[in-house]
Amino acid sequence: MIDVFVLISLTIYFINSTTGNLKSKPAISSIHVKNGTKEVFLQLNDIFWISANGYYITFHSSRGKFLVRRGLKNMLKSLPRENFVQIHRSAIINLKYLHELRKKSSQGFEVLMANGDTHAVSRTYKKVLKTILDQTGY
Repeated sequence: MIDVFVLISLTIYFINSTTGNLKSKPAISSIHVKNGTKEVFLQLNDIFWISANGYYITFHSSRGKFLVRRGLKNMLKSLPRENFVQIHRSAIINLKYLHELRKKSSQGFEVLMANGDTHAVSRTYKKVLKTILDQTGY
C-alpha cells in the first residue's frame, strides 16, 4: 500500500477589474503525490488515464502508476474538462492520448489509448464522450 497525499497546484487567474469576476475557474496543472519518502509532481499532460477502485484512484502515466486515496468523481471535478472525460464509472481518459474509438458491439464502444490500453465506454458516458469529441474537434 502506498502512503499517499495529493496536493493540487493551481494556476493563478486574475480578477477582471470591471466585473470583479474570475475570468476562469482555477485549473490544476500538476498533481503532487507523496509515496513514502518520495514526492512526485505528476503533470496532467503525462496522465494517460485514471482508474478507480473504491475510494482509491490510480494514475496511469508515462512515468508509471500512482495510487491515491481519493474518489474518482472528486478528482474529475478538479480536472480540466477540455482534456479529461469520464467514459465509465471507474475510468477517466485524457483525450490527448485517445487513439481510436472502436465499435465493440451493436451499442458498445471502446477506446484505444496511445499507450495501447483499451477501455470500454459505458452506455451512460457514450453520448457525453461523443459530444465532447464533436465540440473539441478531437
